[in-house]
Amino acid sequence: MIYSFLYLTLHREHHFRSSLRHLVLIE
Repeated sequence: MIYSFLYLTLHREHHFRSSLRHLVLIE
């Protein structure tokens, strides 16, 4: 269960960073 939580957290962080990079590229 803890591993699943960690996986979801890392996945979310990665998605967040990708979104930020995408926004920066658009600017």
